[in-house]
Amino acid sequence: MATEVRKVSRIVDSWKMKRWYRVIAPAVFGNGQIGETIAAEESQLIGRTITTSLMNVIGDPKKQSLIGTFEIVSVNQGNAETKLKKLEIAPPSVRRMIRKGKERLDMSFLCATKDNVVVRLKPLLLTRGKTGGSVLTKIRHLADAVSRVEASKVSFDELVHSILSNRLQKMIKQRVNRLYPLRSVEIRALEISDFTGALPPIPTLPELIEEKAELTEEEKIEKTVKSRKEFVPNIGITDITKKEDKTEEVKEEKKAEEKPKKEAKEKKAKKEE
Repeated sequence: MATEVRKVSRIVDSWKMKRWYRVIAPAVFGNGQIGETIAAEESQLIGRTITTSLMNVIGDPKKQSLIGTFEIVSVNQGNAETKLKKLEIAPPSVRRMIRKGKERLDMSFLCATKDNVVVRLKPLLLTRGKTGGSVLTKIRHLADAVSRVEASKVSFDELVHSILSNRLQKMIKQRVNRLYPLRSVEIRALEISDFTGALPPIPTLPELIEEKAELTEEEKIEKTVKSRKEFVPNIGITDITKKEDKTEEVKEEKKAEEKPKKEAKEKKAKKEE
């Protein structure tokens, strides 16, 4: 009888064919190592994403609530180079910011940077108290305009750095505070968008006028009048000046009453001597 020849298939362990690659953060984060990933070929790494806290990227504990999503775009000498795809605040941190009796404004809009990168910004605005609907609409429009203007002046990397340093948040708060006081402003999320359509035109904003360091007495009175008019209508400068005159008269009367008492005390002291 003829003997049967069996073909023995060789089992190859796929893990032995793979190698580890270091994942490197973008230049705006200091080109630090985010982590490691494994793949059999370099082409398999392109498009792969990794999500981690920025505390692990830049070593700042204050940024532990910021979550970054990085996408691998190229591989160079065993290093997988990435770009920032999304930056957001962790949902538990957002919930801790909310307070009872305050208004919360969640915004989301597209804007373009100076180097033509279309991003979706999601600011979060918190007021100091309950606010009417018309005021909230004005706050929303103003914050939208400020964000678009500031984003159009800088590149994408500079925009990311502006958010990490809270510069953009301070600019929005500084502008909106002239309309209505805010408790805090945060950029809840920043994400690169694939939108290819036409964006709305960039609005124009008036220049900020810096307040004088030293104000005259008349300017101080006018400033107090303007602040009081929001709560007490029909108040004038003469009303405040009258109050100031009355306080001065009361002070003079007290001084006149105290003079004879001082003279009597001095006479008694001389007699005792």
